[in-house]
Amino acid sequence: MGSFVDRQTKQPDKGFIVEDLMAQGGTIDPFIQSLNMEVLWADPQEAEGILYVTPHVLNPYGTVHGGCLVALADSVAGHNMAAAGKLSVTQSSTVNFLRPAAGKVVHCHSKIQKLGKHISVVAVEQTDEAGTLLTTALFTFNMIKEITPHLISARESFHELSFMEK
Repeated sequence: MGSFVDRQTKQPDKGFIVEDLMAQGGTIDPFIQSLNMEVLWADPQEAEGILYVTPHVLNPYGTVHGGCLVALADSVAGHNMAAAGKLSVTQSSTVNFLRPAAGKVVHCHSKIQKLGKHISVVAVEQTDEAGTLLTTALFTFNMIKEITPHLISARESFHELSFMEK
């Protein structure tokens, strides 16, 4: 069968093979790994993720780049949709930046507000390690197809433990 990367190299025009990513467990979004993010858990109602702040995600002012915050919110909300059995894409989003994000981590929590046949809405909040609210967001998703729910079990993040030791 070959690895996911091998198959994508042989079939680059077919896009991601979502079922392969899901079978590996954890995230179904390799993009977030490149930004030092991870989804900690996802169930059919809510999901939670984290951004480990490193120098490459900072803007010139020394705070987390807004695009990274949006990427984290979108990815956690998308995993929330996958956990609800909906493979979907973002149709629109509104993000309210309330405070600059600084520190070692940004926590992200999503909650499905409406789960529809074609359109769904997910609310997202991001906080710093002290629990201070940094952003609020609302994402509208367009469903591509129904899938077997991709649940991510709550677990201790090995990445977070190794990151905090540095």
